[in-house]
Amino acid sequence: MNHSKLVTFGELMLRWSIPQGLRWEQAFPGKIDAQFGGAEATVASVYQSLGGSARFVTSLPENPLGAVVRQVLRGMEVELHESMSARSERIGQYFLEPGTAARSSQVLYDRSGSAFACALPEDYDWESVFGGAGQLMLSAISPSVSEVACECSLRITREAASRGIPIVLDMNYRSKLWGWHSSLSSLDLARKVLPDFAQVAETLFCGERELMEILDLPSAGDPSFYEVVSSRFPKLSWIISPVRSGGRYRAVAFDLQKQRRLQTNEAGFDTSSAVDRLGTGDAFAGAWLIARDRSMEPQKALEFALAAGFLAHSTYGDFPLLRLDEIESLLACRGQSFEGRVER
Repeated sequence: MNHSKLVTFGELMLRWSIPQGLRWEQAFPGKIDAQFGGAEATVASVYQSLGGSARFVTSLPENPLGAVVRQVLRGMEVELHESMSARSERIGQYFLEPGTAARSSQVLYDRSGSAFACALPEDYDWESVFGGAGQLMLSAISPSVSEVACECSLRITREAASRGIPIVLDMNYRSKLWGWHSSLSSLDLARKVLPDFAQVAETLFCGERELMEILDLPSAGDPSFYEVVSSRFPKLSWIISPVRSGGRYRAVAFDLQKQRRLQTNEAGFDTSSAVDRLGTGDAFAGAWLIARDRSMEPQKALEFALAAGFLAHSTYGDFPLLRLDEIESLLACRGQSFEGRVER
């Protein structure tokens, strides 16, 4: 059982959301909801809320917005490690147009010139970043923000590897980012950069599209899948992914050492009544990590992670505020409806 700290690295952003059912053109002038969000911070918050100990590494401005971010993280009991100085007074932000059953959600990013985007590798105290650390988690989003953010992302993986700390990578490619190279498209830049991160990772959260488009790997159904992945990425032990199909939510995992495929119940969970889908994959990732750190066997860990990800659909905002007892209750009552139930 691992009781050491999970370190995550990324940017916590200001999330602006217009009301459900409206398009950008209809929402302004009008009210807009402000919250905070970010993949790596969400993973840290879920890991912490389910009984682990998490540290979030980032760069924040020295102004009232930065102070509010610090307060939010303290409220979730996530330890914050900041760069030694901030090179910008901005925090990244994004604007969300929520989707419907017939229309996808749309996100617009405004992250250029933020404190995180401008921070240099020498701005972080790497010794204290990794004090008591048991593993490092970062996502493909962090190196997409700017060239120096990519340099910092590479540096933190090298620092972790030099200390023998396992690395977890979420291959969440965002086509609207990766704009910092003048002569490469978003996809081409991601294809150039991300295999270097996958080379040092032991656990990869990655859908089949990213496996094929970004890492140039065969389909998981290809007979050569395990051989090709192991030869190109010899440190990898697990590839895990939640799967959405036909309004159902399930999960698969590939054990590369034993060359076996695990999956949750084919029926999955019905997410048609989801309150908010953003952050649900991060909830899934944080739950898998805490389950495995608590020595839960892989099949049970996959089911635990899926239940956590499903419950994250029921709360508004990036931070799902999961409770262990709710996940356990959902797993114990699988197949029964929770709709309309009142806990008294």
